[in-house]
Amino acid sequence: MAGITSVGTTGYQQYYVSNTSVTGPSISAQPSTVMNSSRQRANKESANLTKAAQELKNSLKAFSNDGVLADLFANGTTSSSFQVMARDSLDKLVNVYNKFNEITKSSKYITGEGSKLLNQVQELLTGKNVADYRKMGLEIDKQSGNLKFDDKKFAAFFDENTATTGKLLINDKYFVSLLQDVAQSVLGKQSGYYFVKPLDVSV
Repeated sequence: MAGITSVGTTGYQQYYVSNTSVTGPSISAQPSTVMNSSRQRANKESANLTKAAQELKNSLKAFSNDGVLADLFANGTTSSSFQVMARDSLDKLVNVYNKFNEITKSSKYITGEGSKLLNQVQELLTGKNVADYRKMGLEIDKQSGNLKFDDKKFAAFFDENTATTGKLLINDKYFVSLLQDVAQSVLGKQSGYYFVKPLDVSV
Protein backbone atom coordinates (compact mmCIF):
# COMPACT_ATOMS: atom_id res chain seq x y z
CA MET A 1 0.00 0.00 0.00
CA ALA A 2 2.79 2.39 0.88
CA GLY A 3 4.32 1.93 -2.56
CA ILE A 4 1.11 2.90 -4.39
CA THR A 5 0.31 5.98 -2.31
CA SER A 6 3.85 7.31 -2.58
CA VAL A 7 3.69 7.33 -6.37
CA GLY A 8 0.99 10.00 -6.35
CA THR A 9 -1.51 10.85 -9.13
CA THR A 10 1.06 11.95 -11.69
CA GLY A 11 3.30 8.98 -11.02
CA TYR A 12 0.39 6.58 -11.27
CA GLN A 13 -0.61 7.98 -14.67
CA GLN A 14 2.98 7.62 -15.87
CA TYR A 15 3.06 4.05 -14.56
CA TYR A 16 -0.24 3.29 -16.30
CA VAL A 17 0.90 4.70 -19.65
CA SER A 18 4.27 2.95 -19.52
CA ASN A 19 2.59 -0.38 -18.89
CA THR A 20 -0.03 0.02 -21.62
CA SER A 21 0.59 -1.48 -25.05
CA VAL A 22 1.36 0.83 -27.97
CA THR A 23 -2.09 0.26 -29.41
CA GLY A 24 -3.84 0.80 -26.08
CA PRO A 25 -5.77 3.94 -25.08
CA SER A 26 -4.01 7.09 -23.93
CA ILE A 27 -5.44 9.06 -21.01
CA SER A 28 -4.60 12.45 -22.49
CA ALA A 29 -5.25 11.64 -26.15
CA GLN A 30 -9.00 11.16 -25.97
CA PRO A 31 -10.07 14.69 -24.85
CA SER A 32 -7.62 16.17 -27.37
CA THR A 33 -9.12 14.09 -30.17
CA VAL A 34 -12.65 15.13 -29.24
CA MET A 35 -11.62 18.78 -29.03
CA ASN A 36 -9.86 18.68 -32.40
CA SER A 37 -13.00 17.17 -33.93
CA SER A 38 -15.16 19.94 -32.42
CA ARG A 39 -12.85 22.64 -33.70
CA GLN A 40 -12.76 21.12 -37.15
CA ARG A 41 -16.55 20.99 -37.28
CA ALA A 42 -16.88 24.59 -36.07
CA ASN A 43 -14.32 25.74 -38.64
CA LYS A 44 -16.09 23.79 -41.39
CA GLU A 45 -19.46 25.33 -40.51
CA SER A 46 -17.89 28.78 -40.47
CA ALA A 47 -16.37 28.18 -43.90
CA ASN A 48 -19.72 26.90 -45.20
CA LEU A 49 -21.50 30.03 -43.97
CA THR A 50 -18.94 32.28 -45.64
CA LYS A 51 -19.33 30.32 -48.87
CA ALA A 52 -23.12 30.58 -48.66
CA ALA A 53 -22.86 34.33 -48.02
CA GLN A 54 -20.71 34.74 -51.13
CA GLU A 55 -23.20 32.72 -53.18
CA LEU A 56 -25.98 34.88 -51.76
CA LYS A 57 -24.13 38.03 -52.77
CA ASN A 58 -23.55 36.69 -56.27
CA SER A 59 -27.19 35.69 -56.73
CA LEU A 60 -28.27 39.22 -55.73
CA LYS A 61 -26.31 40.92 -58.52
CA ALA A 62 -29.22 40.55 -60.94
CA PHE A 63 -31.40 42.57 -58.54
CA SER A 64 -28.88 45.29 -57.65
CA ASN A 65 -29.59 48.96 -58.39
CA ASP A 66 -27.41 48.82 -61.49
CA GLY A 67 -28.39 45.27 -62.46
CA VAL A 68 -30.26 44.18 -65.57
CA LEU A 69 -33.49 43.38 -63.75
CA ALA A 70 -33.53 46.73 -61.98
CA ASP A 71 -33.18 48.53 -65.33
CA LEU A 72 -35.94 46.47 -66.85
CA PHE A 73 -38.24 47.05 -63.87
CA ALA A 74 -37.55 50.79 -64.05
CA ASN A 75 -38.52 50.78 -67.73
CA GLY A 76 -41.75 48.93 -67.03
CA THR A 77 -40.80 45.96 -69.14
CA THR A 78 -43.45 43.25 -69.39
CA SER A 79 -41.82 41.04 -72.00
CA SER A 80 -41.90 37.26 -71.60
CA SER A 81 -38.10 37.14 -71.80
CA PHE A 82 -37.86 39.44 -68.79
CA GLN A 83 -40.34 37.33 -66.85
CA VAL A 84 -38.21 34.26 -67.47
CA MET A 85 -35.08 36.09 -66.36
CA ALA A 86 -36.75 37.41 -63.22
CA ARG A 87 -38.26 34.02 -62.41
CA ASP A 88 -34.97 32.15 -62.83
CA SER A 89 -33.03 34.75 -60.83
CA LEU A 90 -35.53 34.58 -57.98
CA ASP A 91 -35.56 30.79 -58.03
CA LYS A 92 -31.76 30.72 -57.74
CA LEU A 93 -31.87 33.30 -54.95
CA VAL A 94 -34.37 31.23 -52.97
CA ASN A 95 -32.20 28.10 -53.25
CA VAL A 96 -29.14 29.97 -52.00
CA TYR A 97 -31.14 31.56 -49.19
CA ASN A 98 -32.33 28.15 -48.01
CA LYS A 99 -28.78 26.81 -47.95
CA PHE A 100 -27.75 29.80 -45.82
CA ASN A 101 -30.72 29.32 -43.50
CA GLU A 102 -30.06 25.61 -43.02
CA ILE A 103 -26.46 26.30 -41.98
CA THR A 104 -27.55 28.76 -39.29
CA LYS A 105 -30.35 26.50 -38.07
CA SER A 106 -28.36 23.25 -37.86
CA SER A 107 -25.08 24.52 -36.44
CA LYS A 108 -24.11 23.60 -32.87
CA TYR A 109 -21.54 26.36 -32.71
CA ILE A 110 -23.22 29.45 -34.17
CA THR A 111 -23.62 32.38 -31.78
CA GLY A 112 -26.88 34.06 -30.83
CA GLU A 113 -25.97 36.93 -33.12
CA GLY A 114 -25.37 34.51 -35.96
CA SER A 115 -28.68 32.73 -35.47
CA LYS A 116 -30.47 36.08 -35.84
CA LEU A 117 -28.92 36.96 -39.20
CA LEU A 118 -32.12 36.18 -41.13
CA ASN A 119 -34.62 37.54 -38.58
CA GLN A 120 -35.33 40.75 -40.52
CA VAL A 121 -35.87 38.84 -43.74
CA GLN A 122 -38.29 36.46 -42.05
CA GLU A 123 -40.12 39.33 -40.36
CA LEU A 124 -40.50 41.06 -43.72
CA LEU A 125 -42.00 37.99 -45.35
CA THR A 126 -44.50 37.54 -42.52
CA GLY A 127 -45.27 41.23 -42.04
CA LYS A 128 -47.63 43.72 -43.63
CA ASN A 129 -46.69 42.75 -47.20
CA VAL A 130 -47.11 39.01 -46.61
CA ALA A 131 -50.21 38.81 -48.84
CA ASP A 132 -48.39 40.37 -51.80
CA TYR A 133 -45.37 38.11 -51.35
CA ARG A 134 -47.60 35.04 -51.26
CA LYS A 135 -49.46 36.17 -54.37
CA MET A 136 -46.08 36.66 -56.01
CA GLY A 137 -45.25 33.04 -55.15
CA LEU A 138 -42.78 33.75 -52.35
CA GLU A 139 -43.57 32.30 -48.94
CA ILE A 140 -41.64 31.33 -45.83
CA ASP A 141 -42.08 28.09 -43.93
CA LYS A 142 -42.55 29.11 -40.30
CA GLN A 143 -41.11 25.86 -38.93
CA SER A 144 -37.93 25.54 -41.00
CA GLY A 145 -37.47 29.18 -41.99
CA ASN A 146 -36.89 28.08 -45.60
CA LEU A 147 -38.42 29.91 -48.54
CA LYS A 148 -40.86 28.36 -50.99
CA PHE A 149 -41.16 29.75 -54.50
CA ASP A 150 -44.03 29.10 -56.92
CA ASP A 151 -42.98 30.22 -60.42
CA LYS A 152 -46.53 29.94 -61.79
CA LYS A 153 -47.87 32.33 -59.16
CA PHE A 154 -44.97 34.65 -59.90
CA ALA A 155 -45.76 34.79 -63.61
CA ALA A 156 -49.45 35.47 -62.97
CA PHE A 157 -48.73 38.12 -60.36
CA PHE A 158 -46.14 39.85 -62.52
CA ASP A 159 -48.55 40.11 -65.47
CA GLU A 160 -51.02 42.06 -63.34
CA ASN A 161 -48.70 43.80 -60.86
CA THR A 162 -45.44 44.75 -62.56
CA ALA A 163 -44.87 47.84 -60.42
CA THR A 164 -45.59 45.98 -57.17
CA THR A 165 -43.25 43.16 -58.19
CA GLY A 166 -40.47 45.65 -58.76
CA LYS A 167 -41.08 47.28 -55.39
CA LEU A 168 -41.08 44.00 -53.48
CA LEU A 169 -37.88 42.75 -55.11
CA ILE A 170 -35.76 45.85 -55.59
CA ASN A 171 -36.92 48.64 -53.26
CA ASP A 172 -34.24 49.65 -50.74
CA LYS A 173 -36.35 48.56 -47.76
CA TYR A 174 -37.51 45.22 -49.08
CA PHE A 175 -36.43 41.65 -49.71
CA VAL A 176 -33.27 41.96 -51.81
CA SER A 177 -31.91 44.89 -49.81
CA LEU A 178 -32.17 42.93 -46.56
CA LEU A 179 -30.42 39.95 -48.13
CA GLN A 180 -27.61 42.21 -49.31
CA ASP A 181 -27.18 43.36 -45.71
CA VAL A 182 -27.03 39.74 -44.53
CA ALA A 183 -24.35 38.79 -47.05
CA GLN A 184 -22.31 41.87 -46.25
CA SER A 185 -22.59 41.20 -42.50
CA VAL A 186 -20.94 37.80 -42.92
CA LEU A 187 -18.37 38.70 -45.57
CA GLY A 188 -17.41 41.91 -43.78
CA LYS A 189 -16.52 40.12 -40.54
CA GLN A 190 -13.42 38.16 -39.65
CA SER A 191 -13.70 34.45 -40.43
CA GLY A 192 -15.42 32.60 -37.59
CA TYR A 193 -16.96 35.76 -36.11
CA TYR A 194 -20.42 34.22 -35.84
CA PHE A 195 -19.22 30.94 -34.32
CA VAL A 196 -18.27 29.89 -30.81
CA LYS A 197 -14.79 28.42 -30.58
CA PRO A 198 -14.72 25.16 -28.57
CA LEU A 199 -12.60 25.57 -25.43
CA ASP A 200 -9.75 23.30 -24.33
CA VAL A 201 -10.68 20.61 -21.85
CA SER A 202 -8.13 19.58 -19.21
CA VAL A 203 -8.45 16.38 -17.21
